[in-house]
Amino acid sequence: MRDIRVCVVDDCADEAEVLCSALRMRGYHAESVHTGMDALTLCAKGVVDLLLLDVGLPDLDGFEVCRRLKSDLSTAGIPVIFVTARGSKEDVQRGFRLGASGYIAKPFNLPYVLAQVDAALTTQSATAGEDITPIEDNTYTDALTGLRNRRYLEERLQEELERVRRYAFPISCVLIELDDVVPSGEEEPGVIFDDLMTDAAIALRNVSRSFDVVARFDAYMFAVLLPHIGREEARVYAQRAIDEIQHSLRDDDMRNFAVALYSGVASVTAEQAACTADEILAAAHTELFRMKCLARP
Repeated sequence: MRDIRVCVVDDCADEAEVLCSALRMRGYHAESVHTGMDALTLCAKGVVDLLLLDVGLPDLDGFEVCRRLKSDLSTAGIPVIFVTARGSKEDVQRGFRLGASGYIAKPFNLPYVLAQVDAALTTQSATAGEDITPIEDNTYTDALTGLRNRRYLEERLQEELERVRRYAFPISCVLIELDDVVPSGEEEPGVIFDDLMTDAAIALRNVSRSFDVVARFDAYMFAVLLPHIGREEARVYAQRAIDEIQHSLRDDDMRNFAVALYSGVASVTAEQAACTADEILAAAHTELFRMKCLARP
C-alpha cells in the first residue's frame, strides 16, 4: 500500500502543524500549505489524496479553492474536508453544495477529524479502485465487518446532537437488523451469518455518503448516522439500504438461506435537540420493533 497523502491548507501555521502531527501519528503522510494557490498547485501535481481546507485564506478563500478543484476533471476526485472557524449554517451548506466530503467547525476535535479523513478515504478508495485504505483504529472498529463499532457510533451521535443545537440541522439514525436467518443446507449457521454481515456491511457502505457513520451496532444489527438528513429522507435511505443488501446477497449467490430485514428510523430537529443519544437510539429501536411486529403474522 502506498503512502496516503493528506494536505492541510490553513493560514495559521500552528493549527496546520497540530493537524499534520495527528495525521502522521495515525500513519498518513501529511504536509501543509498556507495559501489557496499553493493548494491548487500541489493538487494539480497529483500528489494529494485528501485536502483538509480552511476557508479564511490570504488569497483565494477555501470555497473558491474547492470550486476550482471540483471543476477540473484532473482534481475533481480529491476529497475535500473543510476545517474552519466559518461555521454558520449558510457556510456549511455552501461547502457541501461545492462537493465537500465533510465540514468541521473549529475548535476541532482531533479524533473526529481523523474519523472524517478515514471515511472520506474509504469512499475514495472504493470509487477509484486504488489501494489507499486508511489506517484502522481497533478501538472504534468492528473486527468482522471493518465498520465502526457501537462505541464510536454513540460518541459521534452525541457530538452530532451538539451540532444540531448549534447549527439547526436535522440528523437521523437508522437501525437495520438481519433476522430470521434460516439455513436450508448443511452450512454452519455461524459461518453463514458472518458472511451475511460482511456482505451487508459492504452494501451499506455503497449507499452511504463519505461523512455518514455506518456501524455494526450489535451481533445482528447495523446503525447508520445521517447528518443533515430529516425523517422522510432517512426513510428513503433505509429502504434503499435494505434493497442494496438484498441485491448484494442475490449477486453473491447465497441462496441457501432465508433472511428478513427490518429498519427503524429516528430523527432530530433543532427543536428536539435536547434529547440524548440513548433516547434517539431507543426511538429507532422502538420503530424497528414495531415494523417487525407489523411484518409478522
